[in-house]
Amino acid sequence: CEGLQDLNGAVNHDGNGCIHALHFPGIGSELIVKNATFVNFEAPLWTCSWCVGIKGGYEVDFENVTYTNVTRPATFKKGFGGDIATSGILNDLDGSLGSGAPGGVVAPYAGHFANNPDCVVGYDVFDKDLGTPEYVRCTSTIRRVSFS
Repeated sequence: CEGLQDLNGAVNHDGNGCIHALHFPGIGSELIVKNATFVNFEAPLWTCSWCVGIKGGYEVDFENVTYTNVTRPATFKKGFGGDIATSGILNDLDGSLGSGAPGGVVAPYAGHFANNPDCVVGYDVFDKDLGTPEYVRCTSTIRRVSFS
């Protein structure tokens, strides 16, 4: 999403250069997205879109999600100081979000997930292993994405 050019050739560097279907706030929780189809998006979900300071990191549940012409499931905004802890976790209740299993998750990429046998690193291009690491798809539950 980042780095798209506008009609005058200027590059957008505001951290959100593409259009998302759903912007998830960093100050709410207990949300479920059910029976949703996303069509023609680079990344239909933008987590922590309105995060301020160290707030965020909430979970959102998904069920019966389908994609058509979608590059990757989400853009994970990094919060205060680039911390992924405020990015949030997307719970895949039935496996349709892209985690690979019911009860799995889609979460922001962090290096410690790379060697987790339950997780697969996702890249810029959905399931093609191209570009830079953007997210992880894990078949097991994650409750925290970073640690000190």
